[in-house]
Amino acid sequence: MCRGIYVRMPLPNDVVVWDLSDAAVVASLASGLPADGLHLFSDEWRSRGEQCLGFVRARVGTFERRIGARSCDIAEVPRQEATRFLEAFHIQGASRLGIVYFGLRIGAEIVGLLSLGRHSRQTAENRIVLDRLCFRSGVQVIGGASRLVKAAILWAKEQPYDEIVTFSDNRLTDGSLYESLGFVLEQSLKPDYCYVKDGKRLSKQSQKKSASGCPEGMTEHEWAIHRGLCRIYDAGKKRWVINLWPGQHETRNELSSKRCAGQHHSGVFRHSHVRGYLDSAKNGRSVYYGSSYELRCLVVLEADPGVASFRRCDAFKGQDGWRNPDLWIEFVDGRSEVWEVKPEDMLSHPTVRAQIAESMEFARSAGAGFRLWTEKDSGLGSDHDIVKWAREYLVGTGEHHYDDHHREVRKRIRQRYYAKIAADKVEVKCDFCGVCHYPLRMTYDRNIKRNGVYVCERRGGYLAGKLPKVRLRTPNPYASDGLKKCSTCSAIRPVEEFSVRAVSWDGRFHRCKECDKLRRDRLRSDQRRKENDSASIQEGQAVRR
Repeated sequence: MCRGIYVRMPLPNDVVVWDLSDAAVVASLASGLPADGLHLFSDEWRSRGEQCLGFVRARVGTFERRIGARSCDIAEVPRQEATRFLEAFHIQGASRLGIVYFGLRIGAEIVGLLSLGRHSRQTAENRIVLDRLCFRSGVQVIGGASRLVKAAILWAKEQPYDEIVTFSDNRLTDGSLYESLGFVLEQSLKPDYCYVKDGKRLSKQSQKKSASGCPEGMTEHEWAIHRGLCRIYDAGKKRWVINLWPGQHETRNELSSKRCAGQHHSGVFRHSHVRGYLDSAKNGRSVYYGSSYELRCLVVLEADPGVASFRRCDAFKGQDGWRNPDLWIEFVDGRSEVWEVKPEDMLSHPTVRAQIAESMEFARSAGAGFRLWTEKDSGLGSDHDIVKWAREYLVGTGEHHYDDHHREVRKRIRQRYYAKIAADKVEVKCDFCGVCHYPLRMTYDRNIKRNGVYVCERRGGYLAGKLPKVRLRTPNPYASDGLKKCSTCSAIRPVEEFSVRAVSWDGRFHRCKECDKLRRDRLRSDQRRKENDSASIQEGQAVRR
């Protein structure tokens, strides 16, 4: 297909066919596809042209015949017959990972087909993927998608599975069909990339370093460029999910957490996060914790006489999928509260703020109060103190395998450093000091990436990734007038208004005395506030006891 051809269709936007054999077009796609329109790659148009045209006609609403789903028979379809149908009418063809196929028939003719299978990188055993939903070109089956999905749900429940997952490609659709079928948007996935060579797309998995024979010292992208491959990005995808057992739903994160907790108890701990179960005498059973913060919170609740009981909070359906607040607290005076346990530095993140807003609404609808529990409420003061306390607590309660796990990880890191990194050095003839340097290749690559040329230590460079102690000197345009520019307020002041600092190249501090005093006052005020908050928390806990 020639460069610049636009297939005009009566759609809200033109259908654009990108020619992957044109290097300029591929280069323009390196940062992603435009957000609007229906986008088809040229290899799809060339090799699956009839299927692409059938999809476009369906989007336009041009059909040769229309039939109702109620007039069709629905049943499982043998793999070979389903494969032939998908190869004939689906843009992607048949999936190699399909497990079961459901078809709509009129007599012996299949007019619609749905395929359920596993994902190539699926990690959760309780999920099955709806990987194909396809109808015969030129035929509109009114209500066909709904009937096929209902049959898939009944089959998945019998197996049993907990969820059906599917994906929509932003190049082709906004996914509104899945929303109308009862799917919930679980996550919007960022644009992903693939590689192109000779007008043919290659998946990024096929070009991984381990799969493509990449030499050591080169990145995947560098090795791809060396072999003449170009990287292009798509428009992203959306992941949709149907929960088959409302009220008994366990998200993938919960399942992962349970596996981690089981590893924690068995002594085979393979994760860096603190996860496990706290044996609670107050509740008469164990309560799960998923972080150092949650462990500290449970220990504080266990010792608080004003708390009658506590447990993991029930899940509820939020705007972007299922949500599971951290804790449900019952107090002696009859009050109930929903608690979210978060570090303070996460509270400004938009996703966390949205989660907190949904948890607050859930607590209000359940007739309970809501509270954020942060490091200020821990009685320890900082994130570092909580993590340190959690590790010491686990070791003190007999969880020695956790400490052994981290010791083993540090040992492997040291072994890798001395075996691969420390032994890999390069010889560099320095233009600045006239001697040969022998930095680590990793250090050399970072130096080149940062400065464009190798900058030795004498000139102000750095070793082993550390920032330079003295940066490359920038001439002071006001030095001849005895002036200097403050790095904080940007005011140009006499050099006497800058404190003496022997290690600076001009002998003066980069911040003026006035700005430096304001900064020190602010730091002292913050420190006093933290001390007062910690003291008030300890006094409050002592009063409740």
